[in-house]
Amino acid sequence: MKKFLKPFDYLFVLRPVQFYAVWAVFLAGFFVQNKFGVAATQFSANSGVAEKGDGGLLLVGLCLTLLMGALFLMNQVMDRENNGKDKANLVAQGEVTPKVALIESGTLLLLALVSAFLVSPKAIFPFLVMAALAGYLYNFKPFIWKDKPPMSVAANIIGAFLIFALGWMIRGTVTFDSAVHSAPYLCFVASIYLYTTLSDPKGADTSPKSSLGKKIGFQNAVYLGIALQAVATVFGLFLKDETIFYAAFFAIPFSVWAAVKLKMEDVRRTVGYSILLLTLAVLIKYQIEFHSYVLFFGMAIFYFLAKAYYKFRFGLDYPRIGA
Repeated sequence: MKKFLKPFDYLFVLRPVQFYAVWAVFLAGFFVQNKFGVAATQFSANSGVAEKGDGGLLLVGLCLTLLMGALFLMNQVMDRENNGKDKANLVAQGEVTPKVALIESGTLLLLALVSAFLVSPKAIFPFLVMAALAGYLYNFKPFIWKDKPPMSVAANIIGAFLIFALGWMIRGTVTFDSAVHSAPYLCFVASIYLYTTLSDPKGADTSPKSSLGKKIGFQNAVYLGIALQAVATVFGLFLKDETIFYAAFFAIPFSVWAAVKLKMEDVRRTVGYSILLLTLAVLIKYQIEFHSYVLFFGMAIFYFLAKAYYKFRFGLDYPRIGA
């Protein structure tokens, strides 16, 4: 069985379940623009990146998936020494060599940029910015933003905005309204990112890697995460955006519990359920807008396929929601 599954290493090395959060923010941008931007009945072929109508949503989404796969893989290669304890990280575990991973990452990056340009020249700018920020500046010398807390936070927030903006651009043009309506999503994403930078306060963390969580301390970071989710909830209510409102509102209890217990497993649970809640909120919106459960069942099936792959290939119980 392991030999049969070996070729799938080159797919799962991308950590594709991590795409769920990316797709959620991308689709949120699309739905928010539909509700608050130019109405669908006023849609012009020249107003957004979707010159062929809503088919552009799928095409741009596929290009974004290629790009994020390239960036996720690039980060795994450059951070492999700090991720040695992560059994699901195939580069850190030596299942995929850094050389092969970089070749795969470069190929995906090239395909993403070329495909995005062919879909619409208007889409290429955010793709190039994300590639520069989350790819080159984030990972490579002399910048290495991933190890510099202020810059890593900035890169993740800008990246989240550009993903949201790509969804918005399917039918519209990015304006000040785009930034306003993206604010609660950026706060929510920032809270999740903050939690992922934490290290177990009772563990023997000898990693030289700096992070925002290390800089401000475990307890302060958890409290800041709660504040960011609260701000996202208030913004969602004020902007009448039910998608982010419900996701952030129901995520807060998990963050509060993490603040009470101050244990790493509770922080990980908060991250997992926060992503799940945002994804579910967007999937419900998708079903309402398109009257289709295709995306819901597609993502659910792929999730369980991923669990089967890691179980039979490496004996891991991964991925796990809320763990």
